[in-house]
Amino acid sequence: MVLIVLFIYRCKLKCMETISKDNIQSSIRFINNFDSKNAQDTYLQALIEKQEIHRKRPRSEVPKNRQFTFKYHIKIEGAKLKVCKKAQCENYACIVQTKISRSSSKI
Repeated sequence: MVLIVLFIYRCKLKCMETISKDNIQSSIRFINNFDSKNAQDTYLQALIEKQEIHRKRPRSEVPKNRQFTFKYHIKIEGAKLKVCKKAQCENYACIVQTKISRSSSKI
């Protein structure tokens, strides 16, 4: 039995409202069927896009020194759907958030 816990949070993309529970369960089953941790990491890395920051707008005296931003996706019925990082972490409930952070740092 798969346990799914959905947290309520604010997201401008309305990520968790557009994804059905059946799709979440099938995604969890899919990633749990991988043979190894490396296969899971590779799958997650394919769902994360690394993009250079086009315009830096410092909002404080000490600006952040980021060079890249990341776009997160989940696969539903073979199609990539853009979601926020938190929704991707919740969608793959079997994966700890640090694994997703580690995957995006390897890209």
